[in-house]
Amino acid sequence: MKIRKLIAIDLLPSERRAKEMGFPYFPVQEFIACCAGEHVDVIEALCTLQLCVPEDDTVEAMA
Repeated sequence: MKIRKLIAIDLLPSERRAKEMGFPYFPVQEFIACCAGEHVDVIEALCTLQLCVPEDDTVEAMA
């Protein structure tokens, strides 16, 4: 029997921790693959993003 999983990732702290450890980004696909296995079926992965609202409409603020 396979276990079915739903994974939720809070990307902001994950990205921060990855950078602290010297990685350029948090490896979302690799993390999902690590959670899946012979007896585990990852049926969905939710990744939350923090919405950043720019202070004004300049190109610099939008970036």
